[in-house]
Amino acid sequence: MRDKNYTSNPINRCFYCKTNLYSSIGSKLNGQILSGANLDDLQDFRPGLKAAENSFVRHPFIESQIGKKEIRVLANTLGLKDISELPASPCLSSRIQTGINITSDLLKKIDRVERKIKNVVPNADVRCRWLNKGITIEFNKPNLEQINDKYKTQIINFTEEIFKISKNLITMKKYKMGSAFIKKQRV
Repeated sequence: MRDKNYTSNPINRCFYCKTNLYSSIGSKLNGQILSGANLDDLQDFRPGLKAAENSFVRHPFIESQIGKKEIRVLANTLGLKDISELPASPCLSSRIQTGINITSDLLKKIDRVERKIKNVVPNADVRCRWLNKGITIEFNKPNLEQINDKYKTQIINFTEEIFKISKNLITMKKYKMGSAFIKKQRV
């Protein structure tokens, strides 16, 4: 949070975050840094991969041509069923629209909303997006159509309370990867 290159939230914010992360790990580790990046990650905009390359980080799953589905099967085969069924948990900063400053308070509010939603809708795969136009709650699982009106109202109400924002600025829609990015470009 002390790096303005990160907190100013440019399109390549992940590059700065991962650069700091790998530098910190490298200062405490005398050995090879390994990443859990997998083949599916190469289909998305991932500026953190450039930071990994700069820090000589290795990606065993990518090197082995393994994607998320194969990782889940492997975990299940190894008796790690609970881990194999975990939903994705991307960085909370990815919920904040490019160009909007990242603050600890904003990240805590986003986390709080998502946790409350998961209490209302167990195993929900959800993103609370902070955008210039307001807040969008995106559901991957369950489908938004599967969430009844009672739960939708409850979610809108506690989101309004947590963010101190008008209900009119809170929307719900189907999950879309990278929807908080204004513009995508390679680092």
